Amino acid sequence: MTAVTPSDAMTTDLLVIGGGVMGLWAAWTAARAGIDTLLLDATGPGEGKASLTPVGALAPFTNAPKEAALADFQAEALMSLPATVAALEAATGCEVGYRVGGRAVPLPDAPARARAERVIAEGAARFPKAPDGGPAVWRLSDGAELAVVAPAFRAAGAMMEGVTAQLDSGAYLAALRAGVAKDARLREGWAVKRLSPAPGGGWIAEGPAGAVSAERVILAAGWGAAGLSLPLGVGTLRPVRGQAAWLRLPPGVLDEDMPVIHAQKVYVAHHGGGRVGIGATTEHGETADGTDARLDNLVARAIEIVPALAEATVERRWSAVRPRPPQHHPQIGAVPEAAAGAPGLWLAAGTYKIGVGLAHHAATGLVAAMTEQGAPAQALPEAFRPTVVASSGDRQDGAHGAPGAAHR
Repeated sequence: MTAVTPSDAMTTDLLVIGGGVMGLWAAWTAARAGIDTLLLDATGPGEGKASLTPVGALAPFTNAPKEAALADFQAEALMSLPATVAALEAATGCEVGYRVGGRAVPLPDAPARARAERVIAEGAARFPKAPDGGPAVWRLSDGAELAVVAPAFRAAGAMMEGVTAQLDSGAYLAALRAGVAKDARLREGWAVKRLSPAPGGGWIAEGPAGAVSAERVILAAGWGAAGLSLPLGVGTLRPVRGQAAWLRLPPGVLDEDMPVIHAQKVYVAHHGGGRVGIGATTEHGETADGTDARLDNLVARAIEIVPALAEATVERRWSAVRPRPPQHHPQIGAVPEAAAGAPGLWLAAGTYKIGVGLAHHAATGLVAAMTEQGAPAQALPEAFRPTVVASSGDRQDGAHGAPGAAHR
């Protein structure tokens, strides 16, 4: 690729690469903080983004001793989301379908019920209130109130909690896109193929559509970050493909206010209007091209769990690649200059399956750190500091990471 100098490029103070939920929140937060911001997205709305999952369930961590920083940060994010959503909807005029409906976990046997008892104790300690401000429900049930679930899956009752919320992720991203288009600059269909330090300072992002010169860059391209020519180990993000589906039910088949059902690693989330999100598979793989029999099997399992779904039709099929971080924590923060080759590079990646509920809080902390403003409550956990790994697999100076339990 021909070398590009800043004088040849479009310029901005802050360049955000990636138009998923993390990139959109970062760009909008920065723009509202008075930073001249440009967001580049390789595709556009609705195009293969991991944050466009049909499920949209925002379930809490309970006890996570090896991931305490992540669990605490997620709790803060979930509790702040109602006010955040209200502000987003007011600013853009877009509704995102957010509600706190809780979650029901059918319990098939006595061991599952014993595990649920521990989760209830841990969850009640971490979440004494629901995100909407009411008392949080954490209890065991005999399962009778969960009649929509096949009896075999609730033979030992059910765990009911009132903290889980849900939203329509497509509407959520559309609202954020409207906010970015209003307060910043947005270029879609603008793929970045190379990101490198610019002569004299700053950064140059190059792609088929041209080049951008920026003083600072937030790299929020999810798994796509691994494909850029960078002297840092974003390639240590592991690709985990997921498949899910939107189903359409006739009116009245299921209660639209039903809680999210989570059984046998399958989520069933009713979003109103007969639309139900089913998800999601967890597969190792770098391609999101198409869906296959694994999604068919997932839908079949969902029907076994909730037999009323047999009346539904598959409205849309979804697949995407989610970036799983190397040390189980998101990679959010400044990349050390010694590793990046220049100052001003920030990473916002690796939120894996929880980015939709986390991105607004992470963006606030990221922009506060970037501008060296904000209260301590806005600080990003030290555990989120980007892990930088040399191509040989050895850590470079400034690398950081801590072992943790398996990421959810």
